[in-house]
Amino acid sequence: MFILRNKIIVCSIACLGLSQFVTQSSKAQSNAAGVFGLIGGMIAAAQMQAAKEAWAGQPEMRLYCAQKALARHDVTIPALIQNGVMPSDPRLAPIGSECAKFEPGNLKASYRCNALDENGATVVSTCNQSFGQTDSSGRAQVTDLRTAIDLYFSNGSFLLVDVESDSGRQQRYRQAERQRLIADLNALRGSVEGLQSSRSESVRAEAQKLAKRIASASGPKAVISASDVEAIRRDYKALAGFAESDNARLAALDSLGAARSRAEQKLSGEISQEIHDDFGALQVKYAEITQEAPPVFTIEKAQLAIGPTYDCTKAKDPLGKIICSDKELSRLDVDLLRPYYVVRFSAPDQRSTLKQEAVAFTQAVLQTCAIPEKGTVSSAAIKKAVPCVAAEYRRQRDQWQAQMAQSAPFSAREETGRPLDEHVQLQKLLQEIGYIPATEKADGIYGAGTRTAISNFQTAENIAVDGLLSDETAQRLLQRGAQTMAGGIDPSAQGQAVRLTELTKSYKDVAGRIDQFRAERAREKQLIATLAEAEAYASQKMSLPLPAKTIALLTGMKDEIAQVRTNPGMAALEHAVATFKQAKASTDEAVMVLNATTDKNRFLVEGEQSEILVLYNDGDKAPSLTKNLKGDLVFIGNKPSLCQRHDGSPEIGKARLLNGHFARYGQSFTFPLPRCDIGNLKAYDVIVAVRQALVSEKAADIADVLSAIDSGAFKLMFSVTDQDLNAALQAETARVLEIEKGVEDGSIKGLGFAMLKNDSKEVCLAIDGSEREAHALLLTPHMTRLTEEMKSTPAMKITPIEESFIAAKRGQCGAIYARENDLKSLTGALRRDQVAFRYLPILIDPDQVAKAREQATTNVTAQSQPSAVTRQSGAGVNPAPSEGSGSGISGPKAVVIMPGASEAEIPQDQYRKLCRSVSKSDFDSKCKGKKIVWSGSVAGKYSDDYGGSLRVDVEDGSYDLLMSRPQMDPEDLYFNGRARRSFSLA
Repeated sequence: MFILRNKIIVCSIACLGLSQFVTQSSKAQSNAAGVFGLIGGMIAAAQMQAAKEAWAGQPEMRLYCAQKALARHDVTIPALIQNGVMPSDPRLAPIGSECAKFEPGNLKASYRCNALDENGATVVSTCNQSFGQTDSSGRAQVTDLRTAIDLYFSNGSFLLVDVESDSGRQQRYRQAERQRLIADLNALRGSVEGLQSSRSESVRAEAQKLAKRIASASGPKAVISASDVEAIRRDYKALAGFAESDNARLAALDSLGAARSRAEQKLSGEISQEIHDDFGALQVKYAEITQEAPPVFTIEKAQLAIGPTYDCTKAKDPLGKIICSDKELSRLDVDLLRPYYVVRFSAPDQRSTLKQEAVAFTQAVLQTCAIPEKGTVSSAAIKKAVPCVAAEYRRQRDQWQAQMAQSAPFSAREETGRPLDEHVQLQKLLQEIGYIPATEKADGIYGAGTRTAISNFQTAENIAVDGLLSDETAQRLLQRGAQTMAGGIDPSAQGQAVRLTELTKSYKDVAGRIDQFRAERAREKQLIATLAEAEAYASQKMSLPLPAKTIALLTGMKDEIAQVRTNPGMAALEHAVATFKQAKASTDEAVMVLNATTDKNRFLVEGEQSEILVLYNDGDKAPSLTKNLKGDLVFIGNKPSLCQRHDGSPEIGKARLLNGHFARYGQSFTFPLPRCDIGNLKAYDVIVAVRQALVSEKAADIADVLSAIDSGAFKLMFSVTDQDLNAALQAETARVLEIEKGVEDGSIKGLGFAMLKNDSKEVCLAIDGSEREAHALLLTPHMTRLTEEMKSTPAMKITPIEESFIAAKRGQCGAIYARENDLKSLTGALRRDQVAFRYLPILIDPDQVAKAREQATTNVTAQSQPSAVTRQSGAGVNPAPSEGSGSGISGPKAVVIMPGASEAEIPQDQYRKLCRSVSKSDFDSKCKGKKIVWSGSVAGKYSDDYGGSLRVDVEDGSYDLLMSRPQMDPEDLYFNGRARRSFSLA
């Protein structure tokens, strides 16, 4: 059975003659005296020798087939030789006929067929018939003749397969290559057509010639090679480079003409001689450069001789000679190794595998193209092998290119994707600029030396260093190279464009200088006019009674203008005008203040700079300040509204003086006060300002205050000067010395303070505990001073003098309050033990102590006679609040706070009408549940007159206070020695 691809041919083997022969032969082998033995001894020996020689001369595969065929009949060739049977014996004709099927000459050759290409795709080609067999996957595979014979004689069948012939494959390669080259030419045709519309006459002419070359090379009968296409591509790139340069030259010429025209138009009028001279020099250069002949494009026709990768004069092996015999194959030898060397460089770990692949590839080429490893080959054999080798080289190049794309960086694809001529030219550029020694050949092979050169160049250009000639690296190389493309771009186009651009810039510079010159002249005139305005302004304003510093500022400005007029210059003029602007702004503010200043408000801006001015709101809508029947200023309620016109607190001495003045109105304040809202001055009772800070404010703000004073809305309440402070300090110092001397010599009587230098916040009271209430009354007016001295509200504790001394040494007492004799002993001991102290200017004389003792006794007596209701709840008197509490009233008034309502300050008369001498029902509805707060000197007694309400009769008779029963314990009357400020009523 024979199988020809998918067709089955059945053949019967019925060779009767052979069967008879085999039967007779078999019998003859078993009987020497058989058929062959009839000939005789000598004749049989001669026949046997002749048969042996005849069989030995048979071709190997024919002999092998005969053996297989005879074996089916249990006959061997040695047996035939023994019987003198020749291969040509007619009785063996069936054997010969059967084995003739395996004669190569009986197979079809050079016929059209559908074959599979290297990628497994079906292509139309030329085939030769060959023997085959089916593999494990059911596909037909070519096999050798011996295997086909074995298949036939083992199972009676074999395959005949179509095998693409070398000539068919080469023809297919040539056709594919031609189609690829035609596609490349078509792409180039479109690019060249774009150049035919160039502005450059030379470019259009050369583009027309190049288009004709492409049309000729693309003709149906034209023989085209890759080198031809590469030459056209190279010439196109050269022409494109020239077109770019010449277009730049023409554009630069256009720009030059426009720049020259603009400069000529600006030249008329007042211009410096220097600019005139420079413009004349440019006109000469313009005439010279426009008379130059335009650059002409030329192409160097000779193609670069590239490859192979070895010296052809030393090539001895057949494959090397074949490659050297063909220029295109020589270039392909270099192109093949480009991706190979990139992978070797980028993936060093793959070098061993790559080397094995290269060796295996060479062996495959020799086998596929039937090239011997050694020896000589004829010219005809070389010519025949070239297409085969080229096809194998392209296949392997594409395989390595794909491998490179997977393992190497993207810059590697940019390097190998570049045409081979550019590839070599860039290597030459590296050599020309000194990165590759001149002794080395630029052969297109980027080995270790070229990789090092690329890396060094990338480092010098400050771009990514990877040793691969990326597009960015190539562009930098082209910029550095004198001539960047193979073929002759005439550099005169580039040079002329550069000169045109430089000349254009010069014309633009001249035009700019003309504009600048005129602008400076215009500016100069403007500045001079402004200075004339400044002199007139200064003369006018200096006639006004402005502050001395403003007059000095204007005088300095006039002096500077006078100097500028004698030695004018743009910088001096600009500076003088800037001085005028600053002086004018300052003077205008001074004038604004001057215009707002009257005899009534002049005190605000004139006088000692450090003086503190206190203004009060004299309007009807002042929040808390008003005048009583006598015309005295009084504060209503416990929250007067004060502010200051600047940041920061006055020094402590002046703050004491300020509060000393405010004490006349029953007030004391903590500094700094809130900053004034200049837009809402009427919202304040009192404004405090230091003159120096006030006159430094914006003129509009100063004018607002001046206007408020001039309109009578605000008046001067009092002021504090440095002289006042010095006088107070001198008086205090004298008082301290007086107290210290009086204590030491016994000439003074009373109680004083020894202040210690430590951080304790406690005052040790060296007094009799029974006099606690009396001394609490005495110390209340001095609590503010003690708080200032101790930086915190002090705590009072009664401590005997001996214990006070020990506590002082241990830092447990910040101050000691004692009688003169105890102070003398205390200070003497402190000096002895070197404990620092000082006296305070506070002395409580014995008369004050006596009055306070009487007051305390009165209070105790009143507490010992409460009504039944009062005894049940407990009651007491709130002594006068300390100085600085800032929460009391001055004069006959009270603060009434309704439960859940805001505070309201009411005068005495309204209070009396509201709460005094009313029935119990009226009191309950109008007064009960209210909280009444007072300050000032209040002392009194209480009684239960109104059915459980508390009545306090003030001794000076100014007013009575009626309240519901206060839930207060007598011990709550004092807190750390300070009087309570208010009652909290049930």
